[in-house]
Amino acid sequence: MHYAFFLTALLSACSGEHNFGESKPSDTTSGGDGRIEVFPADGVTCEPMAAGHYETCGFGIRSVGEYDLRVIDMQIINAGENAGEKVFDNLRPADDSLSLPISINAGESEEFILLATMAAEGTASGEIEVLTNDGSVSDPSPGRVRIPISATAIDYGSDDTGETGGDDTGEAGGDGSDTDGSDDTGETGGDDGGTEGSDTEGSDGDTGS
Repeated sequence: MHYAFFLTALLSACSGEHNFGESKPSDTTSGGDGRIEVFPADGVTCEPMAAGHYETCGFGIRSVGEYDLRVIDMQIINAGENAGEKVFDNLRPADDSLSLPISINAGESEEFILLATMAAEGTASGEIEVLTNDGSVSDPSPGRVRIPISATAIDYGSDDTGETGGDDTGEAGGDGSDTDGSDDTGETGGDDGGTEGSDTEGSDGDTGS
């Protein structure tokens, strides 16, 4: 009798747990599809960088629907190329404590960053693909969004050399004007000539007398 009571109680407990699991809302019922908005809307444009240096580029994803947006995965599908090397790398959440997948509450947003580096001056472009639970987007397939990225590198070294050369030449020219030998010589020669002329005339006068 004791064992029968214990078995009945155990079955009742298991049945209770099973019922709780069945009544728990599924993710679809409780959340539904999110809606994604990427900003800037026209893609990621990295700030101009010096050739051979790195630049951190960023973009944001906002949850604009009624339900939470789930960012399931993202990757660089076109890393670009400059001087035979890839340009874009190290795509990740700006908040180091986060890792994919990430749920973004309705009305909120998260920022993401990546690195760009270019060995030589020029421009490069690439693409990021983001997979979400937003069934309203399909680029190139349901839930996916592609974000264009671009970068520019400038060879600041050549610009600096040109400016320095111009300034140095200008200053040197100014010094040359200050030490203009012809001006100084003309004034001295005029004074000396006047003095010599006066002396000569005086001598002639004395002789005539």
